[in-house]
Amino acid sequence: MTRTWIAGGVMGFLGAILITVVLDVGHGFGDSGAVVEHNGRLVKEHELNLIAANAAKKALEEKGLYHVFLLQKRPYGLEASGSKLCFSDLVVSIHHNNFWNPEVNGSEVFYYDKKNRDMAAGFSRKIATGLQIKNRGAKLGNIAILRGIHGCTKAVLTEGYFMGSGDIKDHHKWSERYGLLLADAIHESLWKHNHKSL
Repeated sequence: MTRTWIAGGVMGFLGAILITVVLDVGHGFGDSGAVVEHNGRLVKEHELNLIAANAAKKALEEKGLYHVFLLQKRPYGLEASGSKLCFSDLVVSIHHNNFWNPEVNGSEVFYYDKKNRDMAAGFSRKIATGLQIKNRGAKLGNIAILRGIHGCTKAVLTEGYFMGSGDIKDHHKWSERYGLLLADAIHESLWKHNHKSL
């Protein structure tokens, strides 16, 4: 069921339906996630996740079609309480990947509910194409936040790229680009689908 609000101004006059999206910033609350050394400094996954989430949030809100909520720095226990996020139309948990081999790179997106498999595949394809990296595809993931939301709303966990990849020259730019691509994928998946059903 899509949650709806009437937007103000011209959009409100047209009775536009706003879609609610929760962007979960992976890790935080003392958990840095993956950490890599890059150009003499340590780069923490949580910081990159936040860059990507902020870029996606801004891009979506500029469309005037979405309510976007950022979930970050939560206690670890909340991750298992995904049912609290069921008010939304979509939850995206934003992450970056890592591996010891710098030649490895690619995007992959996890789902728990099989109904979200095609959406996850579309997200991974969009991110991989935009970043010009390998599309590692949609994968079934027994992940706490996805299990908790199972059956009440759409949910995926994205792994934008591998932090230790030798392809990366500027993590900030890559993560920001990742977020913008994610916003495009969300828009294509949610707004176009709901718009057709109006």
